[in-house]
Amino acid sequence: MRYVNVASQFQALYGTPKTSLYSGELGRWYSTIMAADTLDAEMISLRCAPDAYIVDLMCGDGRILRWLAGHGHRGVGVDLSASAIERATSLGSDGIEFVVDDAFNWTPRMAASMVILGGLASSMFTEERLLALFQHVGTYMAAGAELWTDYLPEYAGDPGWRGDFVLPVSQNGFVVSSTVRDPVTRSQESSFFFLGTDGADCREYASHRLVIHGRGRVEAMLIEAGFNIASAHDSYQFDPGGFDESLPSWPIRKVRAVR
Repeated sequence: MRYVNVASQFQALYGTPKTSLYSGELGRWYSTIMAADTLDAEMISLRCAPDAYIVDLMCGDGRILRWLAGHGHRGVGVDLSASAIERATSLGSDGIEFVVDDAFNWTPRMAASMVILGGLASSMFTEERLLALFQHVGTYMAAGAELWTDYLPEYAGDPGWRGDFVLPVSQNGFVVSSTVRDPVTRSQESSFFFLGTDGADCREYASHRLVIHGRGRVEAMLIEAGFNIASAHDSYQFDPGGFDESLPSWPIRKVRAVR
């Protein structure tokens, strides 16, 4: 039976233009659900000296950097999306700043003692682009500085996954979240559609496509860019025990590299 991406079907039904995941009602919903995920920030904080200068690239709404700032750290968040930086700034904390810029060209005003490429940022680019990013980032990192990143790795027997979730958004409406993971094309696409149900004519649609990299390929690119791999391990989303076949359970590769 052919799978129908429900979020995309809603978009087609209403003719809703694509927008940023960090704008409007979708942005408020996404920021709320992601705020509870503090594990990466907590692990990074354990590796940061009190005076560490942290750079958070492709920072989105800045949830990791804002958590770190709330625990005494300082730094800067960078994202090419103006709506993401607008939301990050509105939620901001003391000791940090947010800028709209291209991480492939941007450089900080001082050497970074920690660089974060979280939120599966390393799966947002092809290998060629990702290597170029690692090489650029390395030019402004202090000796011994760490880079934290994560990505979607391929794994043996990957069956792929396709499914949809309908999630309430307070009393204002609901979000349809649709994901298609395809090990053949080595890609994973997630789409989100918000429909207001409080009488307001509010509809929003956003989507993003990620690259499934070969296992160990991101580590190899970091080494080629002049880093040493300090640690790498798999983490899992949603259903790590694989108890519910209706839920996805693919690995996320967490990598810590030293300049």
